[in-house]
Amino acid sequence: MSWVQAAVSRSNEDIFDEDADEMYLLQKEWNSTMKKRLKEGYRDGVEAGKELALQKGFNQGYRHGAELMITCGQFKGTLNALLSWCRFNGHDSALSKINNLLDVVGKHEEDVLKYLNSTEEQTHLRHVLDSVEDMDLNHTASAGTEHKEVKDGKQEDGGSSGENICRNNAFSLSEVFQLLSVWHYEHAWYFH
Repeated sequence: MSWVQAAVSRSNEDIFDEDADEMYLLQKEWNSTMKKRLKEGYRDGVEAGKELALQKGFNQGYRHGAELMITCGQFKGTLNALLSWCRFNGHDSALSKINNLLDVVGKHEEDVLKYLNSTEEQTHLRHVLDSVEDMDLNHTASAGTEHKEVKDGKQEDGGSSGENICRNNAFSLSEVFQLLSVWHYEHAWYFH
């Protein structure tokens, strides 16, 4: 019946012209196909745009998370190395202090993970590092957690908490933080 509709719509043309009817149908099919391709192209473009934006967001979030978590990993690694060194060299008196520091770093790591999983606006790593540098790092409870061994800047055995943790050839906590901060800034280019 399409030839009847074509004939009625083109009354001034020859109604028995078979080529004209076929051309009209081909044109109509062409237009329909072009509309479908246009919609498919639009959908593909939107999908590609979403994927690109998602990938960029993932890359940015991954980089930000890695920057924050590598600091925790560095602290934990340094403290674990110090713990092993103290065990190997027989400095058993420092083991509980170092284990307490490892607990503090572990708690901080959990807080960082909660922070990274939040959808709120997140501060930049530089602000976090500035806050760490502003802390009084001569106390083992510098991360805001009070431990049983430290009260008012003094340890229960009467010594200052700023003393070297392992006595001989060791670093104080503030020296460890300073060394890690310097190392982090010198190697920050690697993570960008």
